[in-house]
Amino acid sequence: RNVTRATEEQTSPPSFATLEKEKMQLEEKLAITISEVSVYSELLIRLPAQATHLRRFQFEAKSTSIYLTGRINALEKILNVL
Repeated sequence: RNVTRATEEQTSPPSFATLEKEKMQLEEKLAITISEVSVYSELLIRLPAQATHLRRFQFEAKSTSIYLTGRINALEKILNVL
């Protein structure tokens, strides 16, 4: 019986509330990531000897920010039509 229930949960479409919760979680992650980018910018000024590492970390954080923004935008669009 548990196997059937698990299968039903996997195949049923996510609810509006589930998608809204996912969007909110992504927005929280995005806020953290944006803050991270800002800190790397500040540290570049304070620790120029570590510029190679800091630029790499900053690039990774910016890439994550772009990814999260895309997911948020997609969820927002589908939530607006549900």
